Amino acid sequence: MEWQEFHSFIRENKGKSLTIDQMQQQRRENRLPEINVLKFLALIKQTSAIVHTYKRVGEQTISVFEIR
Repeated sequence: MEWQEFHSFIRENKGKSLTIDQMQQQRRENRLPEINVLKFLALIKQTSAIVHTYKRVGEQTISVFEIR
């Protein structure tokens, strides 16, 4: 995911809270390349448009990305 593609992703998903799995599913449905998780995490550190939090689901903790 490049910087321009990242900003497009933010615009399209503004106001949503997504997990990595949901983002991957969305990209598969749109026939786009898979998200490189490490690169994505590096990009969100450079912007305040995405807040990374954690959610407890049963005994599992998952990452949730709130797109503002």
